[in-house]
Amino acid sequence: MFGLTVRDEGEIVAVDVWDRGKGIAEIHQERVFERLYTLDDARNPQFHGSGLGLSISKRLTEEMNGTISLSSSQAEKKTTFTCKFKQLTY
Repeated sequence: MFGLTVRDEGEIVAVDVWDRGKGIAEIHQERVFERLYTLDDARNPQFHGSGLGLSISKRLTEEMNGTISLSSSQAEKKTTFTCKFKQLTY
């Protein structure tokens, strides 16, 4: 199960992308945004991870003057990636 949530935080808009997978171990959480960094699951031929997706996501988010962060709990089996951007008004 996965989902997307958009939240209004005043001058900031937050976009949460979450899933109910097995979570990401704390030891990996600092490194998942590094280029070519993969978890053990990604090395499994069944998953085909390249280690590029999150580093590209981080780069694009930062190019749009935003931030991206990770919150994950293996006990709760939930991972959330949050992108925050300054709201644009016209």
